[in-house]
Amino acid sequence: MNIYLKKVVAVFALLLPALAFAAPIAYVHEMSGSAFSSAGSIRHELKTGDTLEEGQTVVSGKDGTVTLRFADGQLVALQPGTTFVISKYRYNPQEVKSSSILFRLTVGAMRFVSGAIGKASPRSFGLLTPTATIGIRGTDCVTISDGETTIVVCDSGTAIFDTKDGHAEVGPGQFSIARNGQSPSTPQVAANMLPAYRARVLALMQLVMPGNTPEEVSAAAAKVMKAAENPTSEDTNKEAKDVADTLPPTTGEGEGGNTGQRTKCGEVHGDAQNERYTLPGDRVPGASGTVLSSSFLKRK
Repeated sequence: MNIYLKKVVAVFALLLPALAFAAPIAYVHEMSGSAFSSAGSIRHELKTGDTLEEGQTVVSGKDGTVTLRFADGQLVALQPGTTFVISKYRYNPQEVKSSSILFRLTVGAMRFVSGAIGKASPRSFGLLTPTATIGIRGTDCVTISDGETTIVVCDSGTAIFDTKDGHAEVGPGQFSIARNGQSPSTPQVAANMLPAYRARVLALMQLVMPGNTPEEVSAAAAKVMKAAENPTSEDTNKEAKDVADTLPPTTGEGEGGNTGQRTKCGEVHGDAQNERYTLPGDRVPGASGTVLSSSFLKRK
């Protein structure tokens, strides 16, 4: 079986129940810089269009950003210097409520947007960090971990933030922080974050995420993999990205479905070349009052 045919088979496998290890369950929708996946002693340098399996770890380099699309529409965006593990992914499109997800963020920063599993059965989604467990209710969130501290910032829906010492429910436009051995802090407006954390959150929240329905994932996977397999220029990733950008984004206002828009955690000010991203509670020069929230503005 040639390489292209194998990739076509992998695309169709994305629509099948992910019930066993070594079945493709996600693919690299977009990336820049360096990143690799690993399973045991096997390491693979990632490129746009590569598929992923349950049990694999994805590591983004110091210059690497990666956006993953899972079979149910779950979206994951990784910042540079992030280690992310697909601990468990079981998707049955015929019985979505019996499906389940368990991710692990060892270190770094990630954004996740709920797909069909998170929307149909929020209790079936879990994200672990070294110091916390995070659940969802139809959520678009950012999580940051340095191994000792975990921060959760919600853009839509609610994040259930638990440590061994306490519990918090983080709503739209809010954040909470938990250090090792402490309860999560009382959720506050996102603008109150320390500047270093704010910059990382805004870098992820300004991303225009792709559509997140299973049907869109299947169609996009086929096109991106084909572009990656048959490049017409030296920049394979750019071509694959251009193909993916032709796909319609999800623009609905449903739970966890605000992909393709800016939402509760940010607003764009100024023209396209000089735009600034703000968080709820920020003061904007020339504006009265504070910025509370707005819809994401799609960036071309």
